[in-house]
Amino acid sequence: MPSVKPSLKAPSNLTATAVSSTQIHLSWQDNSTDEDYFRVLCPTMWGIQHQTIATLPPDTTSFDHRNLEPMKEYEYYVCVHREEEHTCSGRTYATTLPE
Repeated sequence: MPSVKPSLKAPSNLTATAVSSTQIHLSWQDNSTDEDYFRVLCPTMWGIQHQTIATLPPDTTSFDHRNLEPMKEYEYYVCVHREEEHTCSGRTYATTLPE
């Protein structure tokens, strides 16, 4: 009988913190134990298009988004993936600092 994998659990406690005029630090809680990878997404064009800004290995819980524009608000969410299954965190926002 094949083993049944537990359902993926979405990342939680996603936070985004501006650390400079060109960088935002993201962190989250990894609630799954057998993911294949994480994707960090940043919606663009009024939330219609979703750009993957990073694909990260299992057990990752942070990412630094660099080379950003000063004084601009960015929106983020993180998805955990396993084979064809995925689930995503809620969204969070941060505004880069002035130059």
